[in-house]
Amino acid sequence: MPQEPGADAAGQAVVLVAVLLAIAATIVVSFLREREAFAAIPLAAATWMVAHYYAFDPYYLPTHRRFSDDGSVAPAWVYGVALIGVGVAALSRKTSVPVPLYVLLCALTVVGMGVGH
Repeated sequence: MPQEPGADAAGQAVVLVAVLLAIAATIVVSFLREREAFAAIPLAAATWMVAHYYAFDPYYLPTHRRFSDDGSVAPAWVYGVALIGVGVAALSRKTSVPVPLYVLLCALTVVGMGVGH
């Protein structure tokens, strides 16, 4: 991690573009493909969201404070949304509609973790 407060980690921009492309692809493809293939997408989105929750917040560098350390998103919200992902994964076998909505919810939660800086 860099030593300057607010500085992004190396490769942060590349990862952000990849995540945004993955979210867009999920939304587009969910309406074009078979539904059975999408059961893993909500679980991957939930895993990404929880992993980001425990990542270092670059705003507080060089202290290595994490988003989970008294951040703007409550732990109950993060784990509640992650638990909903299991239900969305099961439901995705019948319909693909909740998958992109859930992925967007996870993305908004990740964005919300950095709000207030």
